[in-house]
Amino acid sequence: MLFPLTEINKDQYEFAFFNAIEKHKTDTALEFIDRGVNPDMVKKSKYGLLSALALSIKLNEPKIAVRLIEKGANFINKKGSMNQRYPLLEALRMKQVSVVKAILERDPKIIRREKLTDDFFMLSRSLYKADPDFNVIKMAFQNGLYPSDFKSNGIEILLKAIRTGNLILVEQLLKIGVDPNQPYKMKMALTEAKRYQNPNTNKITDLLILNDATDDYLAVVRKQRSIKNEPNCTIGEKVNLTDLKSQIMNFSKRKLDRMIKQKDGICLSAIALCANDGNGSDDCVKTIKTCKKPDIYMSSEVSTKVNICCSAEFKKGYEKARCSGLNVMETYKWIETR
Repeated sequence: MLFPLTEINKDQYEFAFFNAIEKHKTDTALEFIDRGVNPDMVKKSKYGLLSALALSIKLNEPKIAVRLIEKGANFINKKGSMNQRYPLLEALRMKQVSVVKAILERDPKIIRREKLTDDFFMLSRSLYKADPDFNVIKMAFQNGLYPSDFKSNGIEILLKAIRTGNLILVEQLLKIGVDPNQPYKMKMALTEAKRYQNPNTNKITDLLILNDATDDYLAVVRKQRSIKNEPNCTIGEKVNLTDLKSQIMNFSKRKLDRMIKQKDGICLSAIALCANDGNGSDDCVKTIKTCKKPDIYMSSEVSTKVNICCSAEFKKGYEKARCSGLNVMETYKWIETR
C-alpha cells in the first residue's frame, strides 16, 4: 500500500516510481502518477538521464506514458529525452500509437510548430500493422498542414508513400496541395507508382492521374525552363566527353570509384573516370571498355547498366534530354533513372 505523497517522502516516491517503470510494474507506476508524483521528473537510469515519459516510451510502457501526458508531462522539451529526440518521434519509432494520439490530442499543432513534419511522416509510414487505418496520419492532417511545411514541398514524402503503397498518406498529401509533377532527384510520382508494385498500386496510379500527374520528366523540365519543344530539335554534337570533363574536374578518382561500387551515377562516373585518366574517346563503347580496369569492381548489374550507356537508346535519350534543356551532367543522371 502506498502512503500519501508529501514533501517528506517525495524523494522516496520518485525513486520508487522510476523503479516501478524500470521493473515494468505498470499498475504501481500508474498509482504513483494518480497520487500526484511529478510527471516531469528526470532521473538517471542505465539509459542515461531520462524523464519519466522518455523512460516509459523507451521501455515500451505506453499506458504509463499516456497517463503522464494526461497529467501534463512536458513532451516539448527534449532535455531528458532519449537521444535528444522529441517523445513524439520516439513513440512513433517504437510504434506506440496510443502515445502518439495522446500527444496530438493534447497539442494538435506540435508537428507544424516544432517543424517535425518530414520526420513524423517518415516514421508514421511504418505503422501499417500497429495502426492499419492510419488514424495517426489522419489526425496529423486534420490540424492544418501545407506543402511548405515539408522539405521539398512534400514531394519526397509523397514518393516514399507511393513506393510503400500508403494510399492514405498519398491521398492526404495530394489533398493539401503537394504537386505530383514536381520532380525529386529526377523522379516523377506517376513513374514511381508504375514502377513499385503493391496492393494499392492501381488505386494510387488512378489517384495521381486524377490529379493531372504526368510521367514525362522532360516535359516538366521544358515547362520549368521555358523551352519550346521543337520536334526536329538536334544538338549537333556526339555523345562525347568534352563538356562532361569540364564539369567533373572536381570529382576525385576515389569518389568516382565509390560511385560505381555503390551503383550511383554509373554512366557518369564510368565515363568521367576515363576522361580523368586521359583515355577519353568520342566513341562511347570504346570509352566504357577502357574503364574496366582491374582495380575497379564491376558487378554483373553494373556491367549491364554500363552497356546501356553505350546503346542506341542512350544516344537517342541523350539528344532528347539535351534538347529539353538538361546540361550534360543532368542528362547522364536522367538516363540512369529511366
